Amino acid sequence: MLDPLVGLVLVGIGVWFVRRTRLPWEAAGVWLNLLWFLYQHELGSGWVNYLRGLGLAFMLAATGREYALAWVLTPWPLLLLLGFNLSAWVLYLPPLGEGLMAGALVYLLVGWMRR
Repeated sequence: MLDPLVGLVLVGIGVWFVRRTRLPWEAAGVWLNLLWFLYQHELGSGWVNYLRGLGLAFMLAATGREYALAWVLTPWPLLLLLGFNLSAWVLYLPPLGEGLMAGALVYLLVGWMRR
């Protein structure tokens, strides 16, 4: 229930941090990815929402031509936790795909609203 609110707060913190320090989004993206991972792992509702949110952010970064930020928003904390065991990571691909589809939907709706 709190996951979308926490996600918006993290995005707000990222925007504030980037504007205040004038660092690139990639630097903030590494830390935001790690904070989102830690929140979902410790307090949030789990891996499914972590991957959905990460997929949504990845798609929005890629469609906004922020390719370095999209590279940073890969699920590297989860891969580290799994010890780079890709056969165990296959189970987490469907929620990541759902997040990618949600990001594509947001991108299309925003483009439609601008016209």
